[in-house]
Amino acid sequence: MKSMNRQVAKFLRKDSGRASDVAVLLSEYEEADRVLTKIIESSKAWRDSWVSILTFQKEMTSTFSEIYNPIVGSSDGHGQEPKITPQEQLDATRKLEAAYADLRSELQQEIQMIDSRIISPANSIKEYMQPLKKTIKKRENKRLDWEMYTDRVNGYARKMRRTDSDNAALAKAEQNMAHAANAFQVIDDHLREILPPIISAAFSILPHLLGAQILIQHALLALYYTALQNYCDQTNFLGQPPPTEDVLTVWRTKFNFALEKTKPLKCIGKGRSANYPTDATEKDPGSSMVKSPFTSVKSQQPSQNLVAISQHESNLPDTRIPRIPSHQSLTTASSKSIRRPSNNGLRPSISHSNSLPPQSISNSGSLVSEIKKKKKPPPPPPKRIGLKKPEIYAIALYSFEGQNDGDLSFSDGDQIKILKKTNSTDDWWVGELRGKQGSIPANYFKIC
Repeated sequence: MKSMNRQVAKFLRKDSGRASDVAVLLSEYEEADRVLTKIIESSKAWRDSWVSILTFQKEMTSTFSEIYNPIVGSSDGHGQEPKITPQEQLDATRKLEAAYADLRSELQQEIQMIDSRIISPANSIKEYMQPLKKTIKKRENKRLDWEMYTDRVNGYARKMRRTDSDNAALAKAEQNMAHAANAFQVIDDHLREILPPIISAAFSILPHLLGAQILIQHALLALYYTALQNYCDQTNFLGQPPPTEDVLTVWRTKFNFALEKTKPLKCIGKGRSANYPTDATEKDPGSSMVKSPFTSVKSQQPSQNLVAISQHESNLPDTRIPRIPSHQSLTTASSKSIRRPSNNGLRPSISHSNSLPPQSISNSGSLVSEIKKKKKPPPPPPKRIGLKKPEIYAIALYSFEGQNDGDLSFSDGDQIKILKKTNSTDDWWVGELRGKQGSIPANYFKIC
């Protein structure tokens, strides 16, 4: 029951009893504990990051060695001698692997100092501060008991007419309040005595932890850069990267050489990448690499029909046929006549024979005579109905009264149609509400 009363009192008087010097000490204690916890967590993440860097570097150099080493069984029965990696490149790769192995052993010693010089001292301070949390919790319970008995005394004292039982309850409540106040005062005095030196010690160690972190980071970077500089000096590797244009020139030269070697291979030579330009500036801005199958079929059908007709015409007798005035009418007539089924089984396919049978010649003659007839032009295609832009609505989050001419007034919750907007919510948009248009502040709305 007492525990339940304390929980209720926490909500009723949350800030009571803390407006004192003890409350200031408690806030400083909580801040010191929070800072130490943050330092420990960040130092562990920092240590794990360096361990991950060294692990990935070791795996990377081992992978380089595996790539450059000769492939076992590559020269057995393939008819082509494999090209051996240059010895200079192999030596450079092995030196890099050895340099990273030595660097890893040296850096691990420095990384271990993160535990001994930063994490361990911070954990020790937190362990010394841990027992005080029980004392602080006990002090909070005493404060709630004192406030509870004080409320009881005030409740009985406000009664104008008290009975004997009320007077007895009041006397008992006053006695309990006195005991609670005494216990609360004792624990406050105890905290006033022990908290200041502990808080001072906790904050005084922070500069030392920061100094240790700076020294360790400096040592790690110094060892790292020294190892890389020594490797670059041994292998004559450039310290600074070359310009981008030089890198692109070398890459294009080697890529084009490799492309010429691989083009004879059918699986590569017929691919898209073999004919793809190596530079984006070489592309035709008006062309597309991927063509639609529907477009290609439509563009090829008229040409096939014309080829079939021209071959029929070449095999006809010397009868001259007047030239058809329009290419469009020729294409339309040929496509229509070919789509119509023929009684003699003539199909609109390209003929590869040098001569046609008489029946085919007569059919072709009738086909050409049909083409000669003037056809009515096809009706114009229907106009495309433009897609309407979706209407945008916004809900007003605040009310707004128009301040200038052209401003649109609205109330909180109104749904306004947005006629003109920008990408920024700091601008003025144009909206419409109940048939009225005007300028509206964009940051007053939420898009539906």
